[in-house]
Amino acid sequence: MNNIRRATISVILGFSLSISLFAQNGPDGVRAGMFAAYAQQAKKALRAQDVLLAGNLTGHKYLKEEVAATTNFQRQFNDYLNSFDDILTVAADIYGIYMEVDEAMKNVKVVKGIVVRQPANVLAVAFSQSKNNIYTDIIENGLKLAADIEQILPLKKDQDKNAKMTQYERFKVMDNIRLNLRTLNRKLRTLSRLIHYTTIMDSWYDLKGTGKEYQPRKMGSITKKCLKTWMKHAKGVKY
Repeated sequence: MNNIRRATISVILGFSLSISLFAQNGPDGVRAGMFAAYAQQAKKALRAQDVLLAGNLTGHKYLKEEVAATTNFQRQFNDYLNSFDDILTVAADIYGIYMEVDEAMKNVKVVKGIVVRQPANVLAVAFSQSKNNIYTDIIENGLKLAADIEQILPLKKDQDKNAKMTQYERFKVMDNIRLNLRTLNRKLRTLSRLIHYTTIMDSWYDLKGTGKEYQPRKMGSITKKCLKTWMKHAKGVKY
């Protein structure tokens, strides 16, 4: 009897979850348009970064084309963050992932704040050969996340065009969304640190391969040299 009762409760909960998802997020042309706009903006941001990196720096001077590419990348990345914020707002309505979505929205807000305060460092990270992959990683991760969210929500007016999933398949997609959000949160925190601490000069050294000859001295070697200096001075003291 208990097993039958548990099975019945599970079926009811699963059915209720499907109903609640549809009720909160019924066919919505505005939201569907947001997903399309987000995908388009993500592609624009990626293309802008490619153009920026394809430009060749001539000495310490920027050419007209490079200035345009730089300005375009800054604008496209800012627009991308805004459109991604819209996707997270939609995702916040999905039952079971609010905590991860809330953290992502906070991380995006932090990144947007740093971008406004340190725009030069945004470019510094983009120019850095060892760090600029973070932009591509975040955008591609965001596209995967948006695709999974769009699969969960019945956004199309024609119900036959919306994804048909079993309850098991829906839960699997939810797990993917949750994992993608956690990965994205780690990368957003990493991006915040990179933008905050990377300067244009750091990227210049990275680009030209200079500055690598300097190696910070280890504490042991510093201590030994200091000890030798003290001993030398001690021997030279006259009593």
